[in-house]
Amino acid sequence: TRTAPSGPALDEHRRQWMQEGAVTTGVTVRWIDLGPGALDELAGTPLRLKYRTCGIEAHLFPTPQELGDVLTGAVAAGLPFKLTAGLHEAIRYTNATTGFTHHGFLNIALATEAARAGEDREVVAGWLAETDPERLARAGAASDGRWRESFTSFGTCSVGEPADALRRLDLFPA
Repeated sequence: TRTAPSGPALDEHRRQWMQEGAVTTGVTVRWIDLGPGALDELAGTPLRLKYRTCGIEAHLFPTPQELGDVLTGAVAAGLPFKLTAGLHEAIRYTNATTGFTHHGFLNIALATEAARAGEDREVVAGWLAETDPERLARAGAASDGRWRESFTSFGTCSVGEPADALRRLDLFPA
């Protein structure tokens, strides 16, 4: 995976990588760098979107609306994506040490499912902002899993934390 700016600079990087024959499967973009047209530039190429959902400062965390717009845009462009950074829990939470609010990977799956169903940006952002574990667990259990066609993976520092989060919601397969 390579990191590149968005907009015209992204297009130039994409052309260069294709000319070099570089084996590049993902382009990492921070939400603050995602310019107009960046998703369209990636669509139709062998490149995939890798999008950071947090950072070391509060302003590096996209809001539910900002992340929802990225998910909706990626789905509309037919662009599979991986989300990285801070996705340790299934449900949106605030870290007691840093005070930063992290996105939950179950929230993201359900928001992606809503985007794939053509829901508007408020519904998508609503799933990202949801913190009711019972509502999220019910929706997760009822999901048909088609969100996986768009939201292909997520990065976390631990395998145990996400698995434990799903167990607590009774969503972890036996």
